[in-house]
Amino acid sequence: MSVDDVVKWVPILVPSAGAIIGGAGLFINACSFIKSRKLEEIRLAESIFKDIRDFEDRIDNIDDKEEKLEWGRKFFNVIEWLSFLINNNHINDEKLVDYFKDDIKVWHKEWFTYDYLEKRFRDDKNTYEEFRKLYSRFKKEEQWNDCKCSDCLEEDNILSDAFLQKFRKTNPP
Repeated sequence: MSVDDVVKWVPILVPSAGAIIGGAGLFINACSFIKSRKLEEIRLAESIFKDIRDFEDRIDNIDDKEEKLEWGRKFFNVIEWLSFLINNNHINDEKLVDYFKDDIKVWHKEWFTYDYLEKRFRDDKNTYEEFRKLYSRFKKEEQWNDCKCSDCLEEDNILSDAFLQKFRKTNPP
């Protein structure tokens, strides 16, 4: 192989190698971005979970009805923030969302509808709207999972992914 042969291939190989290296750089950057996004979701969830845990620890020490109502407003403001982040896909990792799913249902059933909020807050549909929306979404999903109709089930009696995707498109949370 002569120098002339090598010189002929340089204009072809250099841009090709540059494109390959550039593509690999973009791929690595995209992977890093996805990883940092997931870590940020975990940090957000962890921070909110810490606040919730602190509030739950405090309720046992409150006897006064007015203090309980104040506690309820603060507690449900944190829950509203969590619900906002989930509803608007700032926290969209399914495992993180599933982690809070049962708690959201319990908080709604046992605390939201009980004596921890003033009646005016419970009755006003615009108050804690994100929390209500998230609770409603989880209740719908629970109904999907409980459904035994033929449209919802595949042969092995597991809820059909295709049906869920179709249902979610026609009934957004």
